[in-house]
Amino acid sequence: MITRRELLIALSAPALVSPLSSLAQPATKVWRIGILYSQSSSGSTYRAFMQELRRLGYIEGQNVSFVSRTADGHLERLPALAAELVTEKADVIFAANTNAVQAARQATTAIPIVFAVVSDPVGSGFVASLGRPGGNITGTASVNRELSAKRLQLLKELAPKTTRVAALITDEPQVAPQLEQVQQAAKLLGMNVMTTQVLSRDDFERAHKELRTWRADSLVVPDSSANTNNRKLLAEFAAQVRLPAIYAHSLYADAGGLISYGANFEDLYRRAAQYVDKILKGAKPADLPVEQPTKFEMIVNMKTAKALGLKIPNSILVQATTIRMAESSNNFTCAYPTPRAACAGTRARRRISAAPRLHAAGDQNRTDWIPIPGASAGSRAAPAVSSACVLAGLFDQAKPYRRGQDSQSCVSCRYFRYQLLN
Repeated sequence: MITRRELLIALSAPALVSPLSSLAQPATKVWRIGILYSQSSSGSTYRAFMQELRRLGYIEGQNVSFVSRTADGHLERLPALAAELVTEKADVIFAANTNAVQAARQATTAIPIVFAVVSDPVGSGFVASLGRPGGNITGTASVNRELSAKRLQLLKELAPKTTRVAALITDEPQVAPQLEQVQQAAKLLGMNVMTTQVLSRDDFERAHKELRTWRADSLVVPDSSANTNNRKLLAEFAAQVRLPAIYAHSLYADAGGLISYGANFEDLYRRAAQYVDKILKGAKPADLPVEQPTKFEMIVNMKTAKALGLKIPNSILVQATTIRMAESSNNFTCAYPTPRAACAGTRARRRISAAPRLHAAGDQNRTDWIPIPGASAGSRAAPAVSSACVLAGLFDQAKPYRRGQDSQSCVSCRYFRYQLLN
């Protein structure tokens, strides 16, 4: 039989143990993520990085804090800013581009460093190889060096008579490898390359005089921190000298550049956030292979083309992922490549279906509708489409489409090859 004393001890034991066990539970770890930017950290790429971290469960004030340092285009400040992140005892440093990584690398060999848009991580000396980075640095590459030749090919396609291209360069380390690729491609295309710099509006007169003396007929703009920071200025210069120009990524086209071709930077920033997550969960940068882009985009700015009096060939239009029309509200955005479609104000749609060969596994039996001018009787009724969709009226070939967010986007299923039905 249990005595009164034994019963009291048994009942009081949980009350004594429970507070002790609650005190023994570890507090939630609050990670410190250092962010080093050579330019403003308020753009769409930065938002993509932060949104991906939130999706992965990192909530500021709960389990993560951010220590941000931005050079605002003053690259000489980066080394001191990187040293501050080390002093702040960041658990990992996100240094987006080549200049930021270079500064962070000089500041620490112990804290993991993740990059998003380094053009040539091996050539820059940041990693031993893409597959086995070694050291404390890894991330996603923008492959701007490899894409430089392709950009020159697109420029030749855009302006077939061009033979003298001027490269607007800077002194940053990532520019030289891109320029080398441009020069090699120029030899194959029967073109000559000269270089000049436009770093401020004060350079306009000198650079313009150089271009006239050399009789340049087109421009190519290698990607760099300074050029990205000056993207509006460069677009203004190209407009002033009235020459077609091609740029490295969408930020340039958004600023008024004629055409851009390159990796989708927002996607690379999201993937960089995934690297940060893996490292905070115990992975070592040395063992995380550098990833290359899987999504590319070509932006064509029709407003700029109109100002230059330039007709964009259909061969370029059908490759574009986004066509920026004369009015900003009429942008026409599609998955690569743009459908060969003219959608001006029609209220009719014609059915399309999946062709036998698809680009990727997915909804192989899906059918959809695309607005087509002058579709035959019996077509499904659809809302009128903005005149921004007017392109070329070519429906002779199938292209991969993606459904847009509204009826004006004039597009259909993504990443599959479709054929039009009669």
